[in-house]
Amino acid sequence: VTGISFQTLPNGKPVAVKLPEGGKPGSPNWSPDGKRFALTNTTPTGIELWVGEVAKPDRLRKVADRLSAATGDPVQWVSGDTLLVQL
Repeated sequence: VTGISFQTLPNGKPVAVKLPEGGKPGSPNWSPDGKRFALTNTTPTGIELWVGEVAKPDRLRKVADRLSAATGDPVQWVSGDTLLVQL
């Protein structure tokens, strides 16, 4: 992933998501209600978890420093505002 942007349809302007620096971001994982997204950022020291909102794509926040991806997907949405995370 090199960049992510959102665009409202039919005539909205694209709004870029400011991705975390110093790593390799993964693809967004969408919440069931489509209002939030989570993405991993793989750095030399581990896998971080970042969460953002579609309404505020320029405000990602880091919620975990070291995820475990040893078995399966380290991030799964349980509901619109709850994540199940392997640490």
